[in-house]
Amino acid sequence: MKKRVEYKLTSAEKQVLKAQRLTQKQMQSMAADEVAAALKASPERTRELLALAEFQRIPSLGINFAEELIAQGYYSLEQLRDRTAVELFDAFERHAGAWADPCVEDSYRLLVHFIEHGDTGIGSDNCHSIFIGLAPA
Repeated sequence: MKKRVEYKLTSAEKQVLKAQRLTQKQMQSMAADEVAAALKASPERTRELLALAEFQRIPSLGINFAEELIAQGYYSLEQLRDRTAVELFDAFERHAGAWADPCVEDSYRLLVHFIEHGDTGIGSDNCHSIFIGLAPA
């Protein structure tokens, strides 16, 4: 897992965490009910926060990509299983209403690779290898 997950907490949520002497890093290891109780968060907000953390586990994919997946209605990697990178990228372009940069397609390929194989150490430095079918160097 990444060392630091971004949650984009509201000011009120940050104050609640601070009052309880909890950190955002500690949230990464908390269960859904613990996050909800700690932040006094609604079920929807708790689901969103957990999804942000889960999606950011993927090497080289950050908060913006995680937020886009949530905007498309995805809240877990399991929901994305058995989908191809091309399907996900095409759905993203339909959702965005515009063509997207090929780098975004690369991110979807990395996402699918992570879902299928776990963290194999492939990240932005050597992700081109998986796109053309080679083992990483």
